[in-house]
Amino acid sequence: QAKEFVDRTGCDSLAVAIGTSHGAFKFSGSQSLHFDVLAEIQKELPGFPLVMHGSSSVPQDEVKRINEAGGKIKGAKGVDATQFRKAATLGVTKVNIDTDGRLVWTRVHREFFRDHPEVFDLRKPGKIFMQAYADFIAEKNDYLGSKGHLEEVRELVSK
Repeated sequence: QAKEFVDRTGCDSLAVAIGTSHGAFKFSGSQSLHFDVLAEIQKELPGFPLVMHGSSSVPQDEVKRINEAGGKIKGAKGVDATQFRKAATLGVTKVNIDTDGRLVWTRVHREFFRDHPEVFDLRKPGKIFMQAYADFIAEKNDYLGSKGHLEEVRELVSK
């Protein structure tokens, strides 16, 4: 079906269903990503860019810190981030992890206002968030195997 869809639509990337889902509550039991589906698609469409939607890892340290700062997130569970690299070897070029970024934002702001209840200026925790988000992205780049490739990307973009 993937090849037929790409041929008929002319799309430049393909979001695939391999067991992920949007949000912070992905799995009720153990995680089960279907790498066999990615491998099968790569046989049909070698080198075609694939996208994993709903792939946030929902870091438990972020959830714990949010809850310690007054949050009430229970049962949140995400994709094992160590599996991103395997997905990348099977053609995944884009991994959607928005929920993880929102967890970082929530944690930074909850901790800031818990520790500084007299402050109401959102710009102050916003500056802290920008650094925390940069650190978060750097960590994800490492998991995806894209760490250290900035110059290659700049060269490709400038062509």
